[in-house]
Amino acid sequence: EALRPLSGLAGPRAARLEGLARMHRGDFDPAIGCFSRTLSEWPEDGEARHYRAMARATLANVEGGGGVDSRGRLREAIGDYEEVIARDPGHVTARTNCAVARAMLAKADSESGADAREGFRKAIEDCAAAIALKPTHGEAYLARGAAWDGLARAEHFLGVDPREHFRSAIEDFGAMLEHFPRHVTARIGRGVAWWGMADAEHLRGIDPRTSYR
Repeated sequence: EALRPLSGLAGPRAARLEGLARMHRGDFDPAIGCFSRTLSEWPEDGEARHYRAMARATLANVEGGGGVDSRGRLREAIGDYEEVIARDPGHVTARTNCAVARAMLAKADSESGADAREGFRKAIEDCAAAIALKPTHGEAYLARGAAWDGLARAEHFLGVDPREHFRSAIEDFGAMLEHFPRHVTARIGRGVAWWGMADAEHLRGIDPRTSYR
């Protein structure tokens, strides 16, 4: 079903608003086209670029869940986020969202057999910058916890002791829970990181029961 024309609006602003409406409907590919139209006429529109990155990353997540190689879309999303950050270094949400996209790409690379550690490290750096700008930004702790966990597992696969990184993941998920005690994803993430820690301890002849608890 086509969207009704936006009354009284035309040009890049209308295209951006149409893109937002399509994003809310879950029509991510057409939304990307709308934001691209806005940027072709108004390249300085940082919010349109940010929304396009979000649409690209969300579509990549949907496609990846269906078995499609979505890494190209993730690279495009990261490119948009990087340009938003270059133009507006204080954009905390863009830094956090960029970290999420980097971690998604690193995870996909890792699953294909590539060494994805650098991608996880860059995600951690993005989150650290976001936290420095806004120490109460819980989503940055959540994203960094996930990136630490991903880095730990990537190093574990390569035979590197991952326990330090699992500890960092546990700390970040805990920080998120300090701000939002009922955040289910953070609680699950911390539990998964503790499980990874226990496995790493067991492989090194250390009693893992404390971690399992």
